[in-house]
Amino acid sequence: MTKEKIQKPGLISNTLKMALLLPVLIVGLGIGGKAQDFEVNVTLLTDMPICEGGTFEAILQSNPNLDPSCNYSFSYQWQWLVVGGTDWVDIPSNPDNFEGIETSSLLGKNIPENYDGYFFQLVVTATSTDDDCDPLTGMSTPFEIMVNPGSPPAPLTGINISPTNGTLCLGNQYTLTAIPMTDPSQIYWYLGDPNGTPLSPLMGSASINVDETGVYYARRITNCGRSEPVSLGVVFKTDSDPPLSVTAMPSSVCAGEPVQLTASGGDAGTGADLYWYSDPNDTGSFLGKGSSITQLPTMDSTRYHVRREGDCDTTDFRSVLVRVKETPQPFESITVAPPQPCIGNPVTLTAIGGANQSDDDVAVWYDSPNGTEIDQGDSITIASAENKTYYVRRENGCTDGNSSYISRAVTTLPAPVATIEMPVEVTCKDETVTFQAIENPIIIDYQWTFTGATPSSHNGPGPVDVEFGNVGQSIVTLIVDNGSCTNTLKDTIAVLDQPDIFLDDVPLTNSIETFTITEKLVTTLILSSNLPEGAFSWSCEEDDPGSLAGGAGSGTDSLVRHNWVLADKAEEAALTCMATVTQGNCENMAEFKILVKRLIFVPNVLTANGDEFNQCWEIELGPDIQFDPTDFEIELYSRGGECVRGCQETFTVADAVEMCGEDCPGAGAYWYVIKGPEGFSATGALTIIK
Repeated sequence: MTKEKIQKPGLISNTLKMALLLPVLIVGLGIGGKAQDFEVNVTLLTDMPICEGGTFEAILQSNPNLDPSCNYSFSYQWQWLVVGGTDWVDIPSNPDNFEGIETSSLLGKNIPENYDGYFFQLVVTATSTDDDCDPLTGMSTPFEIMVNPGSPPAPLTGINISPTNGTLCLGNQYTLTAIPMTDPSQIYWYLGDPNGTPLSPLMGSASINVDETGVYYARRITNCGRSEPVSLGVVFKTDSDPPLSVTAMPSSVCAGEPVQLTASGGDAGTGADLYWYSDPNDTGSFLGKGSSITQLPTMDSTRYHVRREGDCDTTDFRSVLVRVKETPQPFESITVAPPQPCIGNPVTLTAIGGANQSDDDVAVWYDSPNGTEIDQGDSITIASAENKTYYVRRENGCTDGNSSYISRAVTTLPAPVATIEMPVEVTCKDETVTFQAIENPIIIDYQWTFTGATPSSHNGPGPVDVEFGNVGQSIVTLIVDNGSCTNTLKDTIAVLDQPDIFLDDVPLTNSIETFTITEKLVTTLILSSNLPEGAFSWSCEEDDPGSLAGGAGSGTDSLVRHNWVLADKAEEAALTCMATVTQGNCENMAEFKILVKRLIFVPNVLTANGDEFNQCWEIELGPDIQFDPTDFEIELYSRGGECVRGCQETFTVADAVEMCGEDCPGAGAYWYVIKGPEGFSATGALTIIK
């Protein structure tokens, strides 16, 4: 082994590391003159040199990217070029020194010193079962191994520190000593990264002095390698920062009330806490320690001071001022603007004079001394002026923190009185409405405005005819003036495109609604409209003339009612009706349907003769009828006037439908009377055949 191959331990760097991608041979002639068909990239994973008896490892980075259609398979062979040799040969199988000589990864182990200077390369052969695909060969760039004589350095067992770790403040020095201390020239020190630059790169040392916090490492380094590092975390005591902020809650208090003092922010050094004092010059009283304390201020203004005190230093003070509220001074006078307001108009009261003792002082207004509070602030506005005396004083929120009252009476001028008179509250678009102001002898000026109308304004009491052109709510405004004060009156009028009509609260629109009723029952449907003064009329006609026994009905009020009776053979009758609402020139018409349905069907023949036809008196209620068969009672009389059913006992429709066969009276002619809810009554003849 030549001297030049031995590196000084302090100069070991990445330049000695071979764990990198080696250059590759491009297709051409390599060592030995073999043709190269593709590139082979090999990575050496071991630092060079290695110690005698050590190991190294080299691996193929990846198989070459060849024509996928050939579906190549790969075989591997590692070769070496021995010192003094001229030809590359396959590495002989030697389990004591190599593993994987026919794989993509080569492991050399227990390498003897005489292997120093050997070169190695990997030959990769690609073959295919496809006759159109020729076999290909690739060969990696050779790499050399270097072997140093000797054994790896002995490991360190630990690091001692003097004095005891964590006992010194920053700015002082600890002494670190590697254990064991033998062969100190082999010992190298690092801060933070054991693979970084040594703290003493040109010479070894068993001990070093350090003056900053961090993790320190030590290891042995020789020509034959490096031991595993040992480490020790070094801790210095630290200085403190003063608190960043100091607050008092509340910042002003009433006499005898507590205040909480709080300091926050800044870093606390080793062993540090916050200490509170009444004076910043170490002559005041110590008040306590911690981030928060509670105090009872005794002076009008008290300043509290706080700092951090720790093992290594004492910071500057920070302070906070706490005010003790004083009884405020009373106001001197109150101004009124305007000096004599019109009654009902706004008036502004302003308290002036005196002086606030603190920012907590506020003006509070009352309707009487110790009465109901009205508002707060030096200046307040009363929305509606009246003849009244107002009182104000300063208050600071403390029990005894109020000044004396001062007062001021407000005298108002009378406002003019008028009334807007309009004939209707609802009108139709483009209809004319006449407005009139009820005059007052004191009023000297009348000013009308009408939104969305013609004219839009008018001077004088009226009458004034106004035509509203916009659908919706229109505002009518009248301002009257008596020479000193004004009064503003407002009213609204609803302007319709046309009035709406409702029947039993159902709107009658282009979609014609149908209302179902039952014959012979007095049913009332109610017309209504958004014209509050509207007059109604209605009339109906049969869709199928002759389906009713009487007329279809009509009326001149809002009640749609008629005693509709179906013709003998009609099951139902459909009526088409028209309703009209009118108010002045406002008018609207709407169509609706009435469907009259039979309440009850009573057969007039019963053949209880066993022929399975008309065996029972099958009385039926009409469809959609909301009554029960038991709601209808029957009296059945013989031809001679004798009551055979329903006079001595209750005989309902429910009972009648079960009157069959022998349950029936004898054969003959009978007369029935049926009475039901809502005044229903029906009579007729019944013939029983047996």
